[in-house]
Amino acid sequence: MVVCVRMWGRRSVRRGLRAIGLSIVVLMWMLPLAVHADTPPQRVSAPSPGVVYDDFAEGRAAIQVGDKYGFIDTTGKFVISARYDDVIGFNRGLAPVKIGDTWGYIDLSGKSVIAPQFEEARQFSAIGLARAMMGGKWGFIDRSGKFVIAPQYDDSQGFFIESPRGLPEVAPTAPALAPVKVGEKWGYIDTTGKQAIALQFDDARDFTSDDVAPVKVGEKWGFINKSGAFVIPARYDDIIVDEQEGLAGVKVGAQWGYADVKTGKIIISPRFAEAGSFINGVASVQTGGQWGFITTDGSFVIPPQYADSDTFGPTGLTIAKTGGSYGRQTRLGDTPMPTQAGGKYGFVDRSGRFVIPPQFEDAFIFHDGLARVQMNGRVGFIDQAGAFVIPPQFIPDPNPPA
Repeated sequence: MVVCVRMWGRRSVRRGLRAIGLSIVVLMWMLPLAVHADTPPQRVSAPSPGVVYDDFAEGRAAIQVGDKYGFIDTTGKFVISARYDDVIGFNRGLAPVKIGDTWGYIDLSGKSVIAPQFEEARQFSAIGLARAMMGGKWGFIDRSGKFVIAPQYDDSQGFFIESPRGLPEVAPTAPALAPVKVGEKWGYIDTTGKQAIALQFDDARDFTSDDVAPVKVGEKWGFINKSGAFVIPARYDDIIVDEQEGLAGVKVGAQWGYADVKTGKIIISPRFAEAGSFINGVASVQTGGQWGFITTDGSFVIPPQYADSDTFGPTGLTIAKTGGSYGRQTRLGDTPMPTQAGGKYGFVDRSGRFVIPPQFEDAFIFHDGLARVQMNGRVGFIDQAGAFVIPPQFIPDPNPPA
């Protein structure tokens, strides 16, 4: 299983956690976020030439060949042979890899930096700590592999900032806090391991760049600040948590709207069937079975007209699907809707104009300057001009979402 976290888009679930820098893998897109993305999926053997297991991060993309995993560079060449039993994508120059039953870390050349010794391991964050499991408990290690926070938690997240898929990772403001679980309750610790916010929540996520974090009480979600006080009461049925522009997607019943994360005030009334994150003042929303894009006042800048779409990334482009339809889940625990055939994917700019014509059977937003696409039953990577940099040669994922 490859869990690359921290690059979410509406079409990918937390590459978990972000385990940062990356995004949850192909396989994990549609798993509900109420179930932590650390849960290992069961994958079948991938025939040659292999399956692209994730988008590029730091010039490397994970590939599954048979029952082993390795990494290709942006030319499509294997620079780290498929010899690992599992991998997670690169972040901060290191990637967790599994050999046999234990995890360690390699650098971009494939050299072992931290010997395999952990039962589970995740990516390093901007502050130089990574989650690792030993004795069935989670703790935090530094880049030498030493535990600086002893393994003692039943579950945890990292010291990360929730940010939209495709945007660069940023370091959290002090104090950096990480969600941890003991028994059935979640709270937050600081980088010394001190309990900063008491164990009291039924679920918890990372803090955002606005220094608020989504937490669950019973069946409802709200936001707390770093003192643990609610800034938005736990009253919503679902929340979109990767906001960087002061707005959070909130679900009331079956409809989505947006609230100010500092005050909880509803800014855009719940009226959309589905919704995405605001990036650079624009968010994707679905109404009447079609996707369009709104500005922060709730008005449409691109009318609903696409069967599927995603968030605008740093390139100013996003995917859009014409014809057919595409069902998907919302972020936090809704039952996935069935995927339906038909239509083609292309890439549109912020005016809604197709700059790369709809021609692909599947497509994902750009990472490291490349976008993963499927054509004629094979997967490759294109540049921002729409030209194939890595020809379509890999097979589609044989492990579709459950």
